[in-house]
Amino acid sequence: MDEACALANQIGNKLSDPIFVKDRQGRYLAANTARLQALGLVTVTQILGRTDAELLPADQATLIDQAEQQVFLSGQGIENQEEVLANLGTGTNLDQRYFLTSRIPLRDERGQVVGLLGLGKEITEMKRAQRQVGQAKAEAEAANLAKSLFLANMSHELRTPLNAIIGMTGLLLESSLTNEQEEFLNIVQASGDTLITLINDILDLNKIEAGKMELETMPLDLRSIIEEALDLVAARASAKRLDLAYIIEDGTPGTILGDPTRLSQILVNLLSNAVKFTDHGEVVVSVAAQRAAQGSGIYELRFAVRDTGIGIDQEKIDHLFQPFTQLGAATTRLYGGTGLGLAISKRLSELMGGRIWAESRPQQGSTFYFTVIAQAAPSQIKVYLQSTQPELRGKHILIVDDNSTNRRILKKQTESWGMKASTAHSGTQALAWLAQGTRFDLAILDMKMPDMDGVMLAKALRKALPSPHLPLILLSSMGSPGLSTAGEGSDLFQATVTKPIKPSQLYNVLMETLQSHSSSLRRPATGQMAETDLGQRHPLHILLAEDNAINQKVALHMLHHLGYQADLAGDGTQVLEALEKKQYDLIFMDVQMPMLDGLAASRIIHQRMADAQRPRIVAMTANATESDRQACLDAGMDDYISKPFQIDRLATALKQCSAQMSVVSGTDADANTDTDKVSPAPSGGKIPHARINPRNNGTGPLPSRSETVRPVDPETFHRLYDFIGDDPETLAELILSFITDTSKLVDRMVAALPTQDTQTLTRTAHTLKSGSAMFGALTMSTLCQDVESLGHSGKMTEVTQKVGLLEAEFGRVRSYLEHRHLHRTH
Repeated sequence: MDEACALANQIGNKLSDPIFVKDRQGRYLAANTARLQALGLVTVTQILGRTDAELLPADQATLIDQAEQQVFLSGQGIENQEEVLANLGTGTNLDQRYFLTSRIPLRDERGQVVGLLGLGKEITEMKRAQRQVGQAKAEAEAANLAKSLFLANMSHELRTPLNAIIGMTGLLLESSLTNEQEEFLNIVQASGDTLITLINDILDLNKIEAGKMELETMPLDLRSIIEEALDLVAARASAKRLDLAYIIEDGTPGTILGDPTRLSQILVNLLSNAVKFTDHGEVVVSVAAQRAAQGSGIYELRFAVRDTGIGIDQEKIDHLFQPFTQLGAATTRLYGGTGLGLAISKRLSELMGGRIWAESRPQQGSTFYFTVIAQAAPSQIKVYLQSTQPELRGKHILIVDDNSTNRRILKKQTESWGMKASTAHSGTQALAWLAQGTRFDLAILDMKMPDMDGVMLAKALRKALPSPHLPLILLSSMGSPGLSTAGEGSDLFQATVTKPIKPSQLYNVLMETLQSHSSSLRRPATGQMAETDLGQRHPLHILLAEDNAINQKVALHMLHHLGYQADLAGDGTQVLEALEKKQYDLIFMDVQMPMLDGLAASRIIHQRMADAQRPRIVAMTANATESDRQACLDAGMDDYISKPFQIDRLATALKQCSAQMSVVSGTDADANTDTDKVSPAPSGGKIPHARINPRNNGTGPLPSRSETVRPVDPETFHRLYDFIGDDPETLAELILSFITDTSKLVDRMVAALPTQDTQTLTRTAHTLKSGSAMFGALTMSTLCQDVESLGHSGKMTEVTQKVGLLEAEFGRVRSYLEHRHLHRTH
């Protein structure tokens, strides 16, 4: 102990690090100047014989004493950090310093621990630096959270007025306008769409940078994803007379596990840029795959989007994938954009285990590549992709197109079906084939070719052939003249195929053409014939109780089609008010309505009205379970029909009501000719500037739902169209109303998430469920059902996820309906 004290006194003051000696009671026996300064002391007499409890705050002294007691008890040295908050000598200022101190036991001649030697090293600056880093990290996280909250709130606040602007602009565009007014409104609508896209991109980028972007994993049809992405840019490409095409190389799995929304987002971003920066030529998507490991089901998929556009300087390519970066100010002014699409695509491809890059030369076009790692999923081979096609095998087809990519795709696809394909790059070359005596079973002619277009070539072929039995198929771009507008050449062609060429469409057209069908559009049989004179034979006073505008319009149109008119009520309270003013024979009663629902309204009607006066009540609900049906009957309702409405089921309910009235009155329902009770069907409003085409803009037959998954199921949509009949304006009105109303409902659900308003979420989901199913948006309808059931169970985490999926799915449905079935005419 004495030797340690002497050592501390002799050399300690020459060291800048603290040295001290203590006895077992923790009293200082020696200390150098550095230790005195650490404790805020000046002379050694201020420390000798004193303990840390007398010199330091109690909490610090306690920690030091615990460490030293451990040394005394164990006889082993220790090293620990200690914080010293000491008086600097003025009695007021305190200095906070940190030391890494080693305490070594000191023993007497018998080996007993009688004290300890302390050797310290100051680490104050290191601790301060660590604290600054932690503080900076916390501030960054707080700032990022604040940014995320700001963006989320901002997006909601911006979406609401923007949706109103876009919706109201759309409605104005459907009214009678001057050319100048229509031009102004188109600019407003385009600007609103651009702002919505910008908001979505900023939110996506923010979510990715915050590490909160979660990818879904579900089976997705690769061909459908590509075709739908091409559909979204087809109108713009057609306006610029660009050819669109895609190629899926052999060995690529048809179905993979992945996130269809995000994969589609990358493709649409790249395709939109390709179309934007290409003024002539083509845009082609290709996909190839290779196994990530031999014998595994995991593949690296390589997508390529190639264009013949303006190209990019090599030194500028790498900068394109940074946020808000574009080729230059001049390019931004000329082409617009925000510079976010490629940055988001880069992050998404990396999240999917891949990467993105580009190859380009100025004025020679560009090719953007990206890869993803995905697991192949089992799938059933679609009919149109099977190589065994007896009806097509051996048939000789002539393909005439000046675009080499289209010729390659058509040749490869037809030969995969066992056909013999001959290609020609011009009408002159095609005529040369015939001059040599070559016989063909059918021919595909491109509409837009230099020197000799498709119609001119068709006329030349008819003159050159001894008989007109060679079926001709016209190949045209979306928006270009097809069979309906080919004028005098329309009788030359049996069908039309539109670009981008889709195997399903091509297969259907070839099969129908070879089977001598005159129409290129295959309409499924509806199996039902509406009885348009039902209102004359069975007159009824009808009240329709329904709070959803779309369901109101569809139900009213169905009743109109059957010869009826109905009064409207928006909830159960309005039903009761209407019954006080008028006698009704039949009430079609929605089960879930605001204020007073259908079940409660039915019970009140039973309490207030005698059986002889009470109208027949038919429940309408999207909940089609047996328990729901029984609940309706228990509430006093007489019948039950499920949504979406079917006109034959509606007609049956009307007949049953008439039959019941006949039994009560003792008359024959079919003989009833009380014209005073016949309600003439209203003519309804028309939309003069909207035109509908339920068959994909005349582009050929849509595949069935079993063949390819679409945002809108074609068969369901066709049933709606077949019911409406030859009334495109009415269908256009219904589609526009569905898009406008659904946008509001989806926004209402998104706005209800932060406050966890389950009542609004479940009620809105229920309202949207039947309307979605009616238009064939079956995935949307299923998501609404999920939100409704999860909301009732209080599972808000799952509800939030489902609403996000629902919002994205509505975007797909909206694009599908707008681009495939609805377009403006002037």
